[in-house]
Amino acid sequence: LAVAKRDLILSEYFNHSDSSVQTVANRRASKGLTINIQNTTNEIGLGGRVSALLTEADYTNLKIIPTQPEMLAKSKIIIQPESLATGKALKEILGFGKLEITKFGNLDAQLTILLGEDAKQLLSKDSFLE
Repeated sequence: LAVAKRDLILSEYFNHSDSSVQTVANRRASKGLTINIQNTTNEIGLGGRVSALLTEADYTNLKIIPTQPEMLAKSKIIIQPESLATGKALKEILGFGKLEITKFGNLDAQLTILLGEDAKQLLSKDSFLE
């Protein structure tokens, strides 16, 4: 039984979802998902900084979208239910943000990161990845 098939069976029939069991192929596929990045702060360049961080982590399909007028104190990572593992991985990479699951997200992206005031911590770091 292939590892990917085993993982699918475990998650569907036994409600078992262990991100450590995620296969290399699944991780690579999740890094190709479309991710929108939207800055809700008045800090210029924050979206680009997050995009650079995610590019360093091998995410390839990133799109910075125009700033929204509503400013958020806490960043949100908006995901669809099938993108939960990727959302958790993004939160771990970024070190901030609240996961929000929705069935009606942005139609041109599987994930959307809304950068809030807590994301400004990236601007004070010399290096993204330690």
